[in-house]
Amino acid sequence: MPPPFVLPALSRPQRALPAAVAGIAVALLLVGCDTTVEPIRETDQIFSVYAALDPAADTQFVRVEALRDDTPIGAPDSIDATVTLRDVRTDQTLTLRDSLTEVGPGIPTHVFWTDASLRPGATYRLRVERSDGARSAATVTLPERRPALDVDEPPVLPCQDARNRGRDGFIVDAAGADRLAGAYALYPLLDRFFRRSTFRSIEPEQDTFRVTVGHAEDLEAIGANILPNDLGCPPRRAFSTDSIFVAVATAGPDWPNGIDSLSLDALARPDVAQNVEQGAGFVGGIYTDTLGVPIVWDD
Repeated sequence: MPPPFVLPALSRPQRALPAAVAGIAVALLLVGCDTTVEPIRETDQIFSVYAALDPAADTQFVRVEALRDDTPIGAPDSIDATVTLRDVRTDQTLTLRDSLTEVGPGIPTHVFWTDASLRPGATYRLRVERSDGARSAATVTLPERRPALDVDEPPVLPCQDARNRGRDGFIVDAAGADRLAGAYALYPLLDRFFRRSTFRSIEPEQDTFRVTVGHAEDLEAIGANILPNDLGCPPRRAFSTDSIFVAVATAGPDWPNGIDSLSLDALARPDVAQNVEQGAGFVGGIYTDTLGVPIVWDD
């Protein structure tokens, strides 16, 4: 089974980071790319900081940018910043390593990382400090548990057969989740994973969220971009495995209301989600799980 979410290909001059990390975390790295947000006008703003810390991930990523530098687009090659992550209860402190990464279309960005494990339910203090002592910081509490995922009926393919049978979508139940930060479907095609988050619906039902995946529509859209001769829905031979993977992330108590994987752009708005002291940005906690759903081939 693959890791929960797949990161688009990134150029990393300093280090080749893992190819698969939490999709919400990657989305936050992309969201944070605009440092022209309103807080930059304040004299005490030091850094722009975006991150989604996930105890299920093997690597944590924190995007950092100095709010006042002379680079018109993107980040300079070096940044005067030391990034630490401290467990508030145990006082264990991690120092993250820097990498200059292209996040988005050719925009260099400083992404700090650690492959240390994080404790579910723990509270962490993230601090970004300049050599002169000026700093930005945020406190975040991680969810205590990941969602328990299950599927009602497996997806049917090829796409036309699925539509003929009224089975062009399937439902994944995420139990034990008070709130969701987001969800993604991963399609293993041509030895790659293609991520889609255009779900038909995500509906709460007691302590369970019902995530409806429109796999036929997703695959037709993906096929139109990657297959020759307008083949549309990918045939069975294009699949690397006979499963579709669905990843769901619960949200920690600091996650803002009304923000999920479909509206993460709102996290760049200072009136919606800003929890970085003496800085701009958002640091949240998530906990992901992934379910591999076997495909029923009607051929």
